[in-house]
Amino acid sequence: MRILMTVPVPLLRELGVARVPADLAVELRDLGHVVEIFDSTAAFGPNRASRLQRLQPLRFAARARDYVRAHAQRFDVVEGTQGDLPFPKEELRFDGLLVARSPGLFSVFDAYDAMARARWPEHRRGTPVGRAAQKWAWRRMVAAYRRSLEVADLVNVPNEAEHAYVRDVLGRGERALLMPLGLRDVDAAALSAAAGPPAQRLAAPHVAFVGSWSLRKGLADWPEIVARTRALLPDVRFSFLGTVDSPEDILGELGVPGAPWITVVPHFRSEELPALLGSATVGALPSYAEAWGLGVLEQLAAGMPVVAYDIPGPRDMLSRLDPTLLVPCGDAGAFAERLVEVLQLEPPAYGALSQRSRGLAAEFRWSEIAAKTAAVYASALEELKASRSPM
Repeated sequence: MRILMTVPVPLLRELGVARVPADLAVELRDLGHVVEIFDSTAAFGPNRASRLQRLQPLRFAARARDYVRAHAQRFDVVEGTQGDLPFPKEELRFDGLLVARSPGLFSVFDAYDAMARARWPEHRRGTPVGRAAQKWAWRRMVAAYRRSLEVADLVNVPNEAEHAYVRDVLGRGERALLMPLGLRDVDAAALSAAAGPPAQRLAAPHVAFVGSWSLRKGLADWPEIVARTRALLPDVRFSFLGTVDSPEDILGELGVPGAPWITVVPHFRSEELPALLGSATVGALPSYAEAWGLGVLEQLAAGMPVVAYDIPGPRDMLSRLDPTLLVPCGDAGAFAERLVEVLQLEPPAYGALSQRSRGLAAEFRWSEIAAKTAAVYASALEELKASRSPM
């Protein structure tokens, strides 16, 4: 098949939205398919993509539409990130298979935003006029997100809750495709190989968080989580990896400026992650909304059990490993207590949990997911062609 993917950010694996098409494209090419990716750099140029994407998000959709129109005959499948292509195929002048991929359904993040505004008004940034403009822009994007799901032949979602939403709320059950996210074989092998032995990990208790420093991923809960965990286990260390924000800012918000037992790494290359996780004992993700949680999967591949809030994405993985690793959303005290319970496991119990974590991660490999995805796309494409054939 000849496949075009669109992604509204620069195609960098360090960017969560871009990592999925970047990794999936490699696997699809290995299967013999031709894959092209149209990203924000292709749309706006290398020096203007980031700024324009932030200020005028719908401009990328217009550029993506124009690109599809100009090259429609070259592709059998066009897969757009949710919101990239909110246009019927007639307007795109494309008669192949149109797929909308969810990086986190708009409904989930819309509900999270409403909750965050009510729960943490002190964290609202910007002027009233600026916030009003952002709200107006978000409403426009929500309309585009929903429209892109309505016009697509298939809607590719990563977790059970999103699949149920597309099926039951949008009424697109016959076109909803549940396809989890995964890791490349080489990445999973590197994470596993760098992991320290269970006894060593337990001897130096170490909690690791992988993700941006944001309200959605627990910024408001982390001070309590850190304080309670340290109160129960004073020698525990913390690593915050890929935060974007500076160590000084994060330590200040945690209320522990200059703490030697906290390491903050604002940026890292993907090949550096195995070494960063090698000595860590348990992962932590107090996130309020996720599509999947690739950071959780990476830590599992490194032999680390992960404690997370009980939300879609992490739930789809951790409920199969040990449901007690899932904590009620927003319960920072219970989250800290569960971290300590894992940190204080006996070596045989921790070693068994570590091995099962690796085993679960092995079930989510891009090599297998790509093959399944391609098979579904090929079947749907044949059905489209058959429906257009004269009787």
